Amino acid sequence: MRGRRGRRPFPWQDVMAVGFGVLGLEPRAFWSLTLAELDAAVRGRFGATRAEEPPSRSDLSDLQDRYPDGPE
Repeated sequence: MRGRRGRRPFPWQDVMAVGFGVLGLEPRAFWSLTLAELDAAVRGRFGATRAEEPPSRSDLSDLQDRYPDGPE
C-alpha cells in the first residue's frame, strides 16, 4: 500500500505492537513518546544493534572461489 506521492504510509500497526505488546506501555505513555524516545526504549530493552556492512567485491570473489557452484 502506498500513501501520497508513492511513499509508504508510516507503519503505525507495527509500532503500536512493539509499544503496547512488547514494551508493555500504557496508551498514555506510548502516545506521549517521540519516535526517538520509542527507539531509545526499544534499544534499551533489546540492546543496540548496528547495521552490518555488506561484503566487498573482494570478499564475494573469495567466497565464490572457496565455495564454487556445483555442476548443474
